[in-house]
Amino acid sequence: MGDHRVMFVFPEASNIDRVLMGEPWTFDRHLVVPKRMKISDAIEELNFNQTSFWVQVHDLPVRRSSLEVAMEIVSVMGKVDVRMSREGGSSNFNFFRIKVNVDITKPLCRGRRIALASGKEGWVSFKYERLPNICYWCGRLTHSDRECQMWVKSRGTLKVEN
Repeated sequence: MGDHRVMFVFPEASNIDRVLMGEPWTFDRHLVVPKRMKISDAIEELNFNQTSFWVQVHDLPVRRSSLEVAMEIVSVMGKVDVRMSREGGSSNFNFFRIKVNVDITKPLCRGRRIALASGKEGWVSFKYERLPNICYWCGRLTHSDRECQMWVKSRGTLKVEN
């Protein structure tokens, strides 16, 4: 369909639902963003800026370790799929799995600071399942680190702190 867009036609709606529930999809480690389309939609007007990821929430304090708390913390990234998270988000006592719709034009969130009962701050780490190619300089999924404009503009002098 042009501009790296491909249209797949499914004979049954159940097949489309199964594909959309299986996000994220990749081809050759590059992210593929499927979208449902109506016959009346113009493909140029579809927004391919969001996809869903299973996010693992690690290092929750023991007293605050619940699926509801994990979903609230992860909601900073995007819209949480509560139904999928409840079905597939069970804890293995080390982390919780939450399905989140993420804006892929923004850098991926690596974690979040939280306030502890003692008044101190803690850190909760996020790990993404089935993560495709990613730019390790800026954290975006839209290009690889070799194609990063931030890296190119710095002429190879970009430091990790930046």
